[in-house]
Formats: sequence, C-alpha cells, structure tokens
Amino acid sequence: DLFSAPTVLSMSAEDLSPLCLPGGVQLGWKEARERLKEFRESRRRDSWTVVKIGRPLVEKNGSRLGDELWIVCEQLFVASLDCGKEELAMTYCAELERQFPNSLRVKRLRGMYNESIANYEEALTAPPPGSINTVSLSEIRQ
Repeated sequence: DLFSAPTVLSMSAEDLSPLCLPGGVQLGWKEARERLKEFRESRRRDSWTVVKIGRPLVEKNGSRLGDELWIVCEQLFVASLDCGKEELAMTYCAELERQFPNSLRVKRLRGMYNESIANYEEALTAPPPGSINTVSLSEIRQ
C-alpha cells in the first residue's frame, strides 16, 4: 500500500530528502501542503518541485491530509508523467482507482497514463475530455 510503506519506485537518495527543496530549504509537512495547494490554485505546473515535495508528503504524512490526500495524489500523478516517471505515476493512478473505482475523472487519468506509455489502444477507451465533470475528487467522496 502506497501510504503505509516506502515504495520501491525510488528516485535518488538526494531526491528523497525529507521535504527538501534545492538549496537545502527544508519544509515541514504543513508548508509542503501549502506549497502544493498554491501550485494547484495558481495552476502553476512546476512538476519536479511537485514530485520532490509531494511524494515525501504523501508517503510520510498522507494520513494527515484527510481528503486532500486524493487531490495531492492526482497532482502527483500529472507531475510524475511530466517528469517521465511513468511507474511512479501508475502508483498514484492505482491508488486513485482503488479509492474511486467508478470515477470518470480517474479513468481519464488512466487514459493519460496509457498515452504516456504509447498504449494508444487503451488510451482511446478513456472518456473524452468533455464528458468529465470538473468536480474535485474530494467532492466526489462526499
């Protein structure tokens, strides 16, 4: 399970420093959470930073995030694809599929994953963009 044990899909030891940004800037879990929220709200797409601070946040403090965990997982999924870390992206996609098995939004993420690995036949089975409600995953859960 992604949130109870370290994943084997690891980056370098430096990349996994606890919530550490370039230049040795250390973030607490609340600051990391806020930084990711700022990226989402501003629609800023700094994928390497998202993976660098988001992955340890989820792995070490996932239970503290409450329902925000699923929004962060989606953010990490997209950032992982941007960074060419398809295996890591699949880890987040699988957790989202487990949590929201009938979600069109999550099925679309699976389509994005399949497209990223050049599995175009499967990618074509994803719901078209206009068919997905823009409700966040935390709202689906309620």
